[in-house]
Amino acid sequence: MKYLHPDIKSFRDDMKTNATIKIVTYGHSWTYEAAVALDKLWASLLKTHIESRNPNATLINSGTPGVETPLAITNLNEKVLSLNPNYCILCWGINDWGRSDNEYYDVSTYTNNVQNMINQIKAIGCKVIMWTDGPVPSSTESYGFVGAVEDESTYGTNKFIDYHNAEISIAKNNGIYLIDSYQQFVDYWSKGVAISSWYHDNLHFGQTGHSLIYRTMAKHLFFLHSKSKRRF
Repeated sequence: MKYLHPDIKSFRDDMKTNATIKIVTYGHSWTYEAAVALDKLWASLLKTHIESRNPNATLINSGTPGVETPLAITNLNEKVLSLNPNYCILCWGINDWGRSDNEYYDVSTYTNNVQNMINQIKAIGCKVIMWTDGPVPSSTESYGFVGAVEDESTYGTNKFIDYHNAEISIAKNNGIYLIDSYQQFVDYWSKGVAISSWYHDNLHFGQTGHSLIYRTMAKHLFFLHSKSKRRF
């Protein structure tokens, strides 16, 4: 029997009835990427899609490039809570794993910080939808995507995949609907699709990458059912 997550059902019902709703996207540079034209970001494409289908819906992109979860918590009131949204699409992790300035936070700290944000967002009656970081290219690649980051490639004490797995666990433990864009990219690559051009450097998505994320988001928000209650 097909199962529809209650928060996705709520969103679809709101869209069908033209309810007045506000959606906020909150994340790092994969939510707001300066190298891609503003109107071509996945969040901008999703904004056009949602607002064209429901004239009473508003999507605000509160993405902030180069930020780890501690600062994301500090900025949460300004970027999310003060906007009083009905839905928040959340993605954090890559900058906690590692940055060129050697700032990083272990998976335990990362998990606690994301849980902190989720608790605050839910406390104002806002529903949370999560999507996953990555994948990032292997550290030996200077451009594009040839393979997922190698397990031994770490900046701090944890591997990149540990943060990905933490995102999945956080969503499951909180009953949050999770859109696994990481797996979507890996599936394409595993099938032999040449996706190097989907990135504009060795980390950030280019236009094609943002377009895929948008299509994945729209598919989950408007069309897909989960196969069972255990799949988020």
